[in-house]
Amino acid sequence: TLSKESLFNFTEKHPEVLKAYKESLIPKAAEVISNAGIEKRQEFLRPFDASQPSVSLESIKSGRDDADKYHSFILGALTQVFYPALTRPKKEQPVDEGRKRIDILFQNSASEGVFSRLVNVHNYFAPYISVECKNYSGDPKNPEFDQLKGRLNRKRGFVGILVCRKLEDRDLMIKRCQDVVNNDDKQLIIVLEDRDIDNLLTFVAANDKTKISDYVEDIVKEILM
Repeated sequence: TLSKESLFNFTEKHPEVLKAYKESLIPKAAEVISNAGIEKRQEFLRPFDASQPSVSLESIKSGRDDADKYHSFILGALTQVFYPALTRPKKEQPVDEGRKRIDILFQNSASEGVFSRLVNVHNYFAPYISVECKNYSGDPKNPEFDQLKGRLNRKRGFVGILVCRKLEDRDLMIKRCQDVVNNDDKQLIIVLEDRDIDNLLTFVAANDKTKISDYVEDIVKEILM
């Protein structure tokens, strides 16, 4: 649970999020709302990792030195973007009796939107979503895909997200994602680069969850087609 101090620090660092939150309440201020409605109106503040420093994605350099800073930024960003569909984020989740770690593990709590459709329409088993963060200057290649594929199984689920900085060859990256599906149709890996993260955070600031779901669904469609 976020403390009042954490929320205060967050709103000081991110005044635009608080402004968007307040504006979203004005048109409906006189309505009687349910508990669920109250929760939805808190979606910008509740999920945010208050320990995340106030930095821009552009200020984080590619490479080993800033790898943890990038990891923490992506944790905070994806929590904002995908809540309440993805919940209970865990950084560096130990797996296989502690011999391996998943950079970020989310619980799939989606009742609608793309992560619900992956389960109920596309028939992927996805109680959890595994995320690997690659702060590389170059495109992820087969070893990075193989690493994430190795984290996917019947216990954790078969859907993963590979986050990287900038795709120099996006067409090849889509083909790598298609290879995952073609070699094992139980598994799906989605790749997001900086541009995608920026776009998704723009939708968060605009309080438009529908665009978030549609954006990711378009990436899924491109892979599956």
